[in-house]
Amino acid sequence: MNANWRQKLTTVIEMSAAKKRKPPEINRRVLPGGVLIEDLRPGYGSKAEEGDKVCICKKTLRQTGEKKSFRRIIKIEKISFIIGKREVCRKMESGVKGMKQGGKRKLVIPRKSGAEEFEVELLTVGSNSSDGC
Repeated sequence: MNANWRQKLTTVIEMSAAKKRKPPEINRRVLPGGVLIEDLRPGYGSKAEEGDKVCICKKTLRQTGEKKSFRRIIKIEKISFIIGKREVCRKMESGVKGMKQGGKRKLVIPRKSGAEEFEVELLTVGSNSSDGC
């Protein structure tokens, strides 16, 4: 009977410890200009810096419902540009800068008419990246 009691106590302690474990940390931050960044998946390759040619897959999300949740994908496109050359909006460049190849981020870009939300995946990085984006 004593051993059974110890086993139950150990199980209760383990369950209590499992409840106290912290959920995985979500890496969210706000850049100058008000761009909200949330890293969804870390990259594995080289880091996108000023002057690098990058190729991204950009998903534009639309607000649906009354709670302003961005759920519906309305556009998917692949874009290549050089960071710092202003080939895309400055806020998009700042959201991509610092990502690693293969990484995925959610960007919420403030606009005068409201916010736009994008899911961006960095496909290639490098000053000699091919145009086969």
